[in-house]
Amino acid sequence: MKNIILILIVLSSSIKAEVSGSLDKTYGTKGLGNVPNYLGQSTFTLASIIDSQSRLYVLEGFYHPGTNLVRIFIQRYLVNGQADAGFQTTTSAIDPSLVDGDFTILLDSNGGVFLGYSTNVCDGPNLSCQQDIFIKHFNSSADFIGEQVIAFDLGGTPLRNNDKFADMVLLGTEDSIGDIEQLAIAATVDHINVHDSDFGIAMLNVDNLDGSLSFSSFFSGDGKQTCAFDQDIGHSGVGKDEAKTIVLEPNFTQWAEIIIGGSAFEGNGTNNNGWNLAFCKLTLSGNQVQKWSTQPNPDTLDDDIEILQDMYFAGNSAGRLVVATKASTGNSNDFSIVQYLLSGNTWLFDDTGFGINGWVSIGFNELFIGDTNDIVNSIIVENDEDITVAGHMSWQDNGLNYSRIALARFDKFGQLRTNWGYNGSITHDFSGILKNEITNMTYDSNKKELYLVGQYQAGSVKDAYIANLLDNPDLIFLNGLE
Repeated sequence: MKNIILILIVLSSSIKAEVSGSLDKTYGTKGLGNVPNYLGQSTFTLASIIDSQSRLYVLEGFYHPGTNLVRIFIQRYLVNGQADAGFQTTTSAIDPSLVDGDFTILLDSNGGVFLGYSTNVCDGPNLSCQQDIFIKHFNSSADFIGEQVIAFDLGGTPLRNNDKFADMVLLGTEDSIGDIEQLAIAATVDHINVHDSDFGIAMLNVDNLDGSLSFSSFFSGDGKQTCAFDQDIGHSGVGKDEAKTIVLEPNFTQWAEIIIGGSAFEGNGTNNNGWNLAFCKLTLSGNQVQKWSTQPNPDTLDDDIEILQDMYFAGNSAGRLVVATKASTGNSNDFSIVQYLLSGNTWLFDDTGFGINGWVSIGFNELFIGDTNDIVNSIIVENDEDITVAGHMSWQDNGLNYSRIALARFDKFGQLRTNWGYNGSITHDFSGILKNEITNMTYDSNKKELYLVGQYQAGSVKDAYIANLLDNPDLIFLNGLE
């Protein structure tokens, strides 16, 4: 059964609004943080998070030509947008082919920061390699104090032992088991069959004294669990299940629970390439409480392709799970949002109170070009009310590839906030730049401002940016970021 979805088309052009001011001009240089270019090579901003003092922590990376690797590190930025010379972590190396993977940074309760990512681990030069997960811990002075390597190794050979980091969430002492902080990590783990991968979940304990990391034996014997959907109609009993994000579901009477979100391949639809949104909820003792997906319904659009990109838990004990989805509309994608509501201890699809039949989508059009390919990658719910989604729109013109930053805002019922931006949306490109993308979006609840990090590219080298947007809807205009 198909659902009718409200498709909102936003025309985009390079015309500037008469009144600018969407950027907080007191931040950095005209609202842009100063991210240096290292060694003249491509530079990346891969993740971000903000602390209670409105200082922004950014995971940055740069291509290192001497080693043919990308070096990543965490840099803290002060309220004025200048790099904090007192906080920059040591670098870690990743394979350049994995720079488009998933990265997460989180703050601990003592001003330190956690870093999660995957990279290749090889037996030696030109020998077999596999992806493993690395979780690192730095203290409030940016000193390295702990690390845990996570390897599920369910594939039997290095070629199939890939464990790909997706996301992680911190459980404070009020949420976790015992008077300690814990980290819950989501991953995609391969099996022997090339058509088979599962959600992987690992639980780490954070030592109160020295910050070291160790597996939680209470979660399971080895601190790891998996969750499988196996919906591939072309390969019975297996399926590609790919984790993307993880959130904490607070419980105000006992321990919290965790929800892993991702996508499960079904192979349905016109082109036999359908994917479903997929979710798995676990207790801190590793027990599976609920597992659900959009198979067999609610399906969204013609090709039945629903790829989960991000999700956000809102509403505290009332419980709203708001999900950003890449939804296919034939030859392109649109931003799409779906919502689930918590009933008792069970999540139910909100098909009556949100959007049309539980879904809302927004598509962007480039002036003189037409429909664009719109990829959402970040979602934030502000104060349990407005929903902001961010990503980019892309298209081709005269053989060249273009992309532009794109954001949209909805109320909690899935209706566009038409007094925000240009009828509820905003697009932007940096002057003279062909490719503009958002990597991550962060919300500062103290200053009520949005922070965007990402890359832009005019030629062969990528440059990184940080943008600080005032969140007053009267100050945001179409292409008014400069």
